[in-house]
Amino acid sequence: MKTKKIALLWADPFNGNRGVGALAYSVVYLLNKLEPELNSNLDITILGTISGENILKINDKEYKVKGAKCLNSFKSLLFKLINPKLFISYFKYDYILDADYGDAYSDIYGIDTFKGLNFTKIFFRLINKPQLLLPQTIGPYKDETVKKQAIKSINSCHTVLTRDKLSNDYVLKNTTQENVFELIDIAFFMPYESDTLDKSFVNIGIGVSALLWRGGYTGNNELGLKTDYQDLIRDIITLLLKKDKIRIYLVPHVVMGDPHLENDYAISKEIIKKFDNPKLLLSPFFITPIEAKNFISALDFFIGSRMHACIAAFSSGIPVFPIGYSRKFNGLFEETLAYPYMGDLLTENSEYIIEKLNAAFENRRKLKEIIKIRMNSTVKERYNILMEKLKKFLNS
Repeated sequence: MKTKKIALLWADPFNGNRGVGALAYSVVYLLNKLEPELNSNLDITILGTISGENILKINDKEYKVKGAKCLNSFKSLLFKLINPKLFISYFKYDYILDADYGDAYSDIYGIDTFKGLNFTKIFFRLINKPQLLLPQTIGPYKDETVKKQAIKSINSCHTVLTRDKLSNDYVLKNTTQENVFELIDIAFFMPYESDTLDKSFVNIGIGVSALLWRGGYTGNNELGLKTDYQDLIRDIITLLLKKDKIRIYLVPHVVMGDPHLENDYAISKEIIKKFDNPKLLLSPFFITPIEAKNFISALDFFIGSRMHACIAAFSSGIPVFPIGYSRKFNGLFEETLAYPYMGDLLTENSEYIIEKLNAAFENRRKLKEIIKIRMNSTVKERYNILMEKLKKFLNS
């Protein structure tokens, strides 16, 4: 049986951001499901920050993946050039699958982040390796130079899969790429097994984003939020604590062992300490993205500003109220899923977001039914297309 060597880029399974990890787990899981249809052995290497042999445990099955450092700059390329064996190792891959962390192929997180992601696309283009962009948000691009570079790379890809209508429309309007398809985030298909919570309470989860809490990377609100995020979160918690028979869990989805800028766990502990209320609890420290989804799937309602935490809720049938800070939220939930029950930090004030959230909470049974319908229609349809496109690409 033939072996196909696949490089998976920008989806580190052990990243402290469990959303990034969810992408890696989901891709590895789906590729292994696809393996019999390809009549090939798939040799998967994750190019990023991990190295050596690794095991991903998904439910009761173990999946073997390799890890290797990723080229992300001319400096890293020069280092490989003086180590010929390391440099030549990048030529062995038959196919390149690029996840771009789900939403980082943009300048929203800074131009340096974009440059690193784009460098790999340039490199594999130069050595003539077929590239597929896995379902992701494309853009936005405020910087014209960044936009031109992105368009060139997108045009050179074999296949481009977007995860929302806004991204898909952007590619169709601004590039000459014809092999582009609107799908959905690949983490919708990550398996899970629900935890057990005390159902004598209404169990509410709140995913607080440390990045938004701290005012962005600079602390100067470079993301352009219309409302004060800290005040909004405090007001939401205060509102919910007044309700009867509820338990609120703060659910960190970016978890690290140090006070990193994006460490949701540290911020959540601070909030719980200040409220000092027995109805406000902290979820477990999730070691894997599947553990995070297992817990979220046991809740009765979820509120979150981390995209993949909201996806974990939606894809496990839990009524969710996303609080978005970029068009990736609107593109997925409002446009692709026709699910308008969300807050928008870029255009709405705190009072309006809380009003909508409270209405969503009171109508959570209706939301649950809507989610069930979308999972059995929109999401299922896109799953079938995704597997078809992956199969076609890996047979090209």
